[in-house]
Amino acid sequence: MNFLEYQKMFEIEEKHWWYVGKRKIVSGLLKKFVSKKDNRILDIGCGTGIVLKMLNKYGLASGLDISHDALSFCKGRGLNSLFLGSATSLPFPDETFSLVTALDILEHIEDDTLALREIRRVLKKGGLAIITTPAFPNLCSSHDISLGHKRRYTFIELEKKVTFAGFKISKINYSNFFLFPFVFIYRKFKKLVTKSVTTSDTGSVPIFLNQIFTELYSIETQLVKKAKLPFGLSLLCVAKK
Repeated sequence: MNFLEYQKMFEIEEKHWWYVGKRKIVSGLLKKFVSKKDNRILDIGCGTGIVLKMLNKYGLASGLDISHDALSFCKGRGLNSLFLGSATSLPFPDETFSLVTALDILEHIEDDTLALREIRRVLKKGGLAIITTPAFPNLCSSHDISLGHKRRYTFIELEKKVTFAGFKISKINYSNFFLFPFVFIYRKFKKLVTKSVTTSDTGSVPIFLNQIFTELYSIETQLVKKAKLPFGLSLLCVAKK
């Protein structure tokens, strides 16, 4: 991503429904699957560091990103355990971490299978990976292009790739279910009326809409844990080594 996209994230992700919702979903998964508090954790593609900050509640969390800009924003949040590097060549010994998160990262990587194998390599036996990706290839739009996405995933594609990398899947599900119809219509309409690929769809929204969307995500946090959702803007996967 470019500097302006990182800056936009840094400025809005504390309160924006998309980022708040994603953290709620991940937090719910952590509470369900991660019991110990002495974990060593790696957040791959840590971006501006807001998730990394949350992960420190569950152990000693380190962040890795390929972007100098991203790590600079992390430092602005007071985070220090930061590494510059690629997900396809992680600069850590085998079996270093008990938890690895790769949240909306695989879609940026040309060889996503190699990245998954690297995640497995640095996990301890029995360690967990929490992975999120954008879903439905037919939703690909200028939003994806501006963020540098190589692909969006189908349910089966993500399931197969994670399994092929040597993981046992503990949970796989869609997320961002309630807003799927609205975003689907918006993306299709936008594709018809504009050819701009300069910015993502993520931006400030009216306060009342932000509150409504955030509440919908809160409801979904429970649904994701208990029910198999039929569709959604994103996919999530909890996989065990």
